[in-house]
Order: sequence, then C-alpha cells, then structure tokens
Amino acid sequence: MSISENAVTIRDGLTALKSKMTDNLTEKGVTPDETSLNTLADNILDVPAGGGGWQPSDWPDIKAILQADTTPGYGGKYIQLITDHYDTTTLTVSANVLAYRTSDGAFYTATTTHMWDKELDIPGERGGNTRWVIGYTPEVSAPVLPDNVLWVVLDLMLSIPGAQTQNKRLLRRFEFLGEKNISPTLTNIVNLFGGCYSLTHIPEKLDFSKVVSMSSAFNNCYSLMHVPSVLDLSSATEVGYVFQGCLWVKSFKIYGLKVSANISATTFFTHDDLLYTLQNLQTVTGQTLTLGATNLAKLSTEERAIATGKGWTLN
Repeated sequence: MSISENAVTIRDGLTALKSKMTDNLTEKGVTPDETSLNTLADNILDVPAGGGGWQPSDWPDIKAILQADTTPGYGGKYIQLITDHYDTTTLTVSANVLAYRTSDGAFYTATTTHMWDKELDIPGERGGNTRWVIGYTPEVSAPVLPDNVLWVVLDLMLSIPGAQTQNKRLLRRFEFLGEKNISPTLTNIVNLFGGCYSLTHIPEKLDFSKVVSMSSAFNNCYSLMHVPSVLDLSSATEVGYVFQGCLWVKSFKIYGLKVSANISATTFFTHDDLLYTLQNLQTVTGQTLTLGATNLAKLSTEERAIATGKGWTLN
C-alpha cells in the first residue's frame, strides 16, 4: 500500500471514529463537543458511572425474549436483534443452527429465504426499526451473524473462528446467558471482533484462558470501553496488537501474559490496572510489553521494576 493510500485509510478511520464517538456519547446522555478528537476524548469523562446508555430505549429486550422462550429439543439457542435494512433474510439450517424463529411469527427447520412482514417490524425513533431472530442450536455451536446485527445474546457454548463475528460494524453488544462461554477447544480467536466499530463491551464471562492465538482479536473496536475484569492470557502465545485502535478502554487487567504485546492504543488505563498487569506477568526472556509513554508515566520506577525483574522490556 502506498503512502497516499495509507493516508486515506487513516483519514477515513479517524472520520469514522469521530462519528462513532459522537453517536455513542449522545446515547450515554452526554452532549458531545465535535471540535476535535481531543475534545471528544474529554467528553468521555462526563459519561455517568455505570456506563449506561449503550442500548437505545426503543430496542426490544431480546435477552428477556430468549429467557422466556421454551422451545424444546435443542441443546442451545441464541437471539440476534437486526435492523430492517433488507426485505428478506436467508436463514441457513446447518449442523450449527438447526432451526429459526422470527419476530414476525415464522418458524423454520429447513434453509429458507424469509420475507419479512414489515408491518410487524419493531418501530423506534433513535434505534431505527428492528427485528429479531432466534436460532436453535446444539449445545456447542458456531452461529453466523449477519452484517445488520445490532445485539446478540447467546445461551450456548461458543466454538467459532473470528470470521463469524468480525467486521460487524453495527454490533453494539455481545453477551452470554448463564454460565455458558467459549468452548475450551477454541484456541484461535485471531481477529475475533476485528472491525466491530460499534462494540462497547466484551462479555464479562468470556474466558480466554485456553486461547493460544488472539492477535488483533479486537482490532479497531473503536467504541470498546469495557473488557472482562481480569483477562486471562496465560495460554496465549500470539497476542500482537490485540487491542489496536481501542482508544477508550477504561478497565483492563491482564493475567498471566507471557509473550510480547502492545496495549498502548488507550491512555485511560488506571494505575491499579497497570500495576495488576505487571504483578501478574509470567517470567520470560526477550519479551516486550508496550504501554506507551502516557501509561508508563503512571508507574513508579519501583513498579516498572516488577516487570523488568521478570525479564520484560517496557516501552
């Protein structure tokens, strides 16, 4: 890629980022100052504690809908809220998804192209018209998400490669019901949510402790603000730029890191989170943790020595 093409890519990315930040701040009840990215960054400090507002008030509560569903005969299920961008949706029955139920009253056990009854779309002002689809699955499954997905709730054990979820640019929320999580056999999540510009939260219960490869798993998740309270990377041997482009993450504790990583994209890490990460690094040889100058400045010389004493280089 040429220098000029790189410049265009960066410019377009920053423009998209500024637009998404403006939209997200508005959703959280904060009036954004669009003068520059720096002023928008300052606006983040005005977001009320608890981080509410990710979900427009006119969206249906699909989590409650999934919890109330009692369709028998399936080991798992999930529900996705989608926009009304298309007149039809192809619902593919496979080993991963055995049947579907739609918000306009249809039920399918064979692959079909569903024609939506637009009169039964769920109207909204801020969130636009929406629809939902429940997929019925085996207990361990890999559902495929459409491009117009807004919110997903899963009651299954997830066993998917990144291609199923990446580049879903409208997806705001991805979460689990109950104790189900990702399958321990899923060890490669490279680019798992890469390009999900609108995603604000990673599920609190998401367990990465068995994951080996996760480079760019959250690349360019521009809106991401919260990750699991302790991100267990103790098995990871490929991390790379796992949070490249994630500028606004506020809470971030890493446990058991043993390979080089760059988490310098965000400067909002707290001192306590950074210290926790250093205290829980594994002892290594020749690995580098890139925090960036702003984050490094939050740590004392003695605290940095915790990492260097375990064989790490801090940048």
